[in-house]
Amino acid sequence: MNNIKKAIRQIHAAMATLSGDDKVVTFVSTADSIAQQTIIANMAMMYEAAQERVLVLDIDFGNKRLQKAFKLKNEFGLSDYLDGGSSKMDNLVNSIPGKKIDVITPGTLKPENVKYLIGDPKFDVLMKQLTGKYDHVLINTPAFKKIDLLDSLIQVSDGMVMIEQAGSVNKRDIRNTIKLLRQHSAPLLGYINIEKG
Repeated sequence: MNNIKKAIRQIHAAMATLSGDDKVVTFVSTADSIAQQTIIANMAMMYEAAQERVLVLDIDFGNKRLQKAFKLKNEFGLSDYLDGGSSKMDNLVNSIPGKKIDVITPGTLKPENVKYLIGDPKFDVLMKQLTGKYDHVLINTPAFKKIDLLDSLIQVSDGMVMIEQAGSVNKRDIRNTIKLLRQHSAPLLGYINIEKG
């Protein structure tokens, strides 16, 4: 747990050095690992403890770790909202009882049917609404495969953090991902390697 606390402090310190607004932070990893979701959940609790309103936006379609961590059902989520005709957020945001933490789950659509949704103008409108309402928006992404999903996220993110669990991916893949993010002008705050144990 000390590694998680250290990583959270590093991310917060990096965010504090940003000029201007640092509301939206996107988390990226090259391999599927629980470390990323653990950091996001703990950051949300840290901001909530500081009396700040935080939203966790989970776009890891097909992965239910975060909704299990927050004990949420995945009945209506981001994929349903973006794919449907309604533009109301009423059923989209899940509030954690007694906390200033809200969560948007991935939704019920299958991962292969949602790739185009993040690039939809409706996603940009949603992000503007969320940044107007919350002090922090923390975005959980799936394991990095191609830049196309992240292109839209780069546009709406004030910062991006790459998180890897030690031993889960080789260093060449990490370097290549960082290089690709920089080539696409991603606002990369840093890279955190979480040791197992």
